[in-house]
Amino acid sequence: YKVETIGDAYMVAAGCPDECEDHASRIARLAIDMARVCSEVESPLDGEPLRIRIGIHSGPLMAGVVGRSRPRYCLFGDTVNVASRMESNGLPGCVQVTYRFLRHLPADHEFFIAPRGHISIKGKGSMKTFLLLGIEGSNELPLLPQEEDEADLRTELIMSMMNPSGFGRRHTGGVANSGNLSSTSLNQDGITGPLAEKLRENFGKTFV
Repeated sequence: YKVETIGDAYMVAAGCPDECEDHASRIARLAIDMARVCSEVESPLDGEPLRIRIGIHSGPLMAGVVGRSRPRYCLFGDTVNVASRMESNGLPGCVQVTYRFLRHLPADHEFFIAPRGHISIKGKGSMKTFLLLGIEGSNELPLLPQEEDEADLRTELIMSMMNPSGFGRRHTGGVANSGNLSSTSLNQDGITGPLAEKLRENFGKTFV
């Protein structure tokens, strides 16, 4: 459900106003699709692909219609604030999520998620956050940070993809469950298959 547009930010909610059990999965799939679609659009300023920041958090909130002449359906509460902080403290082209969001995903979810580490969040202090990289079974490139100052994090994420016990791991509620990459092989030599070719093309032979 599209709630509102605030400046250059687009606010979306799942699980309200109509409740649904799979709200976390729905919003995760939307976030991944939005990030990928935007990356296919070139900026009219510099010709570079658009890389949007996306933040996700789950939890209780208040909702109501505000205004008389121009009534709007609005959401309020700490959940909204934390989701906004996840976006503003996120990385271009990436989807940053909280541990609480992960707990709302089903145990057998289809997403690949990697820890980003602890970051300082205004009003919250240090929070451990995660990056939503992609969907199991997809040969699309994972949503990795592209900025030069995030090269170490990008390398760490790519190297974890080469490790069968690293990437292919699905985090839910603190429990890591092994998963597989469809149409992609994971072995002691790293990743092979279509995804490996895309990684070589985009990041060089060093990583694959």
